[in-house]
Amino acid sequence: MKTYAIGCDVGNNSVKLKTSKEVYRIDTLIRQATEARMIFGRGDVGEAVDFLDVDIESTGISGNFYVGSLASGAGGQESIGGLKSENRILKVAALTSLAYVLALESPEEEEFQVALGTGLPVREFFMKNSQGKYDFANVKKYLEQFQGEHIVTFNTKLLNHRKIKLHLDPEEITVLPECYAGLLTVVADEQGNILPRYAKKHISVIGADLGGGSSDFAGYCNENYIEECMFGFDVGINEAQDRFCEDIMIRARLRNFNRHELNSYLFDPDRKGILETNRGTIDLNKEKLVYYKPLVDKVIYNFMKAMGNNSFDISRVNYMYLFGGASEELGSMVSQELKKEIPNIEVVDRPITRNVEAYFSTAREYEEE
Repeated sequence: MKTYAIGCDVGNNSVKLKTSKEVYRIDTLIRQATEARMIFGRGDVGEAVDFLDVDIESTGISGNFYVGSLASGAGGQESIGGLKSENRILKVAALTSLAYVLALESPEEEEFQVALGTGLPVREFFMKNSQGKYDFANVKKYLEQFQGEHIVTFNTKLLNHRKIKLHLDPEEITVLPECYAGLLTVVADEQGNILPRYAKKHISVIGADLGGGSSDFAGYCNENYIEECMFGFDVGINEAQDRFCEDIMIRARLRNFNRHELNSYLFDPDRKGILETNRGTIDLNKEKLVYYKPLVDKVIYNFMKAMGNNSFDISRVNYMYLFGGASEELGSMVSQELKKEIPNIEVVDRPITRNVEAYFSTAREYEEE
């Protein structure tokens, strides 16, 4: 059986997947269902990703779920933090996303051997036990979530009601520290060779992975990670966007308006961030800055505090690179505020896919025809 390599970045807001053909992104909204959705009218006409109604059979999880945009609105759940290695919602989103990508790319097959590259937040990856030593227990726990056989059945004609069987052997699953993985795509070339400017002795590089529910940081120097710079905290763009959405609902008297809808307006080239209601027009791109500025200050405060607590002098940082889903919205503001402390700071290109690119590179080592 052919082995398919997939990189899978499971985030609080979305799952990013990379194959040899494409990069995919699916919202991590989940709704537990009692039966397949009722189909009427135009039914399944549209994009298959918008109709992820699935039945899942896996260790510890079974039942019918709506995933992604189909789960938006009343009853839709999303990850709200905690350990990713124990998060049931994220596992449902990840398995559905893996099955969806394989079903889409290989329409004639129903059984797949998967080599998987994925990751855990740096603070969960490097969590210490009661004796104060790294035991990587969460890494083992996360690997166990994926290993074995999983069955995902699609209840949609767009995917021909396919039953997808996923086989994942533990020796073909690689779990990396998230932010550090993304940072390595910046300091190294595609073959893994460290670029000359970062290969010099005592050159310190910091990566900042700005996410929805959290922000993670990682450091690189002298061909190794900087332990003092491997940390994170539960501050992400979600809290600013949720506050913004609450105010919009009050002003426009909307029953529901969540951050998934907000981002659909902000990043849609046709909508251009303009929300039209019968109570007036709201320029979302203009008004969001009022909510983003306090969040940026909070991110910077926590970053500086963590660096101080870990006794790492910020003047030793030669380069800093920002990536992650929230960096598209917050990156330029964070860069501007930190420019005095770290002159060489910038948002990288392809900021959303840096981690998943690193995961895919590790998975490709096991890919077979």
